[in-house]
Amino acid sequence: MNAAMPYFSTIIAAFNRGTLIRATLDSAISQNENDDDLQEIIIVDDGSTDDTPVILQQYVERYPGRLRVLRQNNAGPGAARNRGLQEAKGRYISFLDSDDVWFPWTLKTYRNVIEQHGEPSFLLGTAQPFTDAAALLRSVRYAELIVERFADFLSTATVPFWHGCSAVVVRVDALRAAGGFTERHINAEDTDLWLKLGVAPGLVHLRSPPTVGYRVHPASAVAETSRTLDGMMYLIEQERAGRYPGGPGRRAERLKMLTRHLRAASMQCLTAGQTKNAWLLYRASFAWNASEGRIKYLLGFPVAAAGII
Repeated sequence: MNAAMPYFSTIIAAFNRGTLIRATLDSAISQNENDDDLQEIIIVDDGSTDDTPVILQQYVERYPGRLRVLRQNNAGPGAARNRGLQEAKGRYISFLDSDDVWFPWTLKTYRNVIEQHGEPSFLLGTAQPFTDAAALLRSVRYAELIVERFADFLSTATVPFWHGCSAVVVRVDALRAAGGFTERHINAEDTDLWLKLGVAPGLVHLRSPPTVGYRVHPASAVAETSRTLDGMMYLIEQERAGRYPGGPGRRAERLKMLTRHLRAASMQCLTAGQTKNAWLLYRASFAWNASEGRIKYLLGFPVAAAGII
């Protein structure tokens, strides 16, 4: 890579992804075709115990100067991404989970949108779920560019976008001002950060083309219901403590976002047979859901819970 500042710093946090990470790395490296300064790739190996370190070393040797690998003891995805952020030199931070893939046009499309829309703080792409990376990359096609502009992240509260890390790009100064990710080893560490970025000016959502392939598989982080519970309780704690920006005037938007996540998590716990945890989330968010008028959920949840017991 040239000495010029990269436009993007791509941060990939990896833990025991030996069977999946090759497709992720290939999709990231291919972004730089004919444009060496488009991105730097920073991979943080979060204490992997499988063959992930061996695979990463193979890529370092195969693509000298194209990627850097940092290693740390297992501390969770938030801490791993923060480690990458400390090393980042780009103007924007692009995240890619170690089981997902980008498409050949992803970063170039992001850069074009950034330049066309006055360097917004936040970009949000569109995901396409998949189980087979090779089949996805054979079938996916570029489509007409369609974007939506919002004042900030909280302004998207009425639109249920997918906010997974692999579809998010954040301007580096905004990300650092928000303090980065919580380093608690929980799920929803990304949702917590997006809420901390809630009033950072300028968000652009790319409705088309798709920009990330989101892998659906049993070992994905969302399958870990105990960490999901911890994450949801952490979000509740942060909101109650007034740690998210926007004050009372933006509270309704924050609650709309939070209750959407909490309803899904409570039903996930029910499906997993964790009825006690499901009731914990239901009770903790009851008043918020009532303020949102979520009567169908408030009445339907006890019925669903009774059917599982």
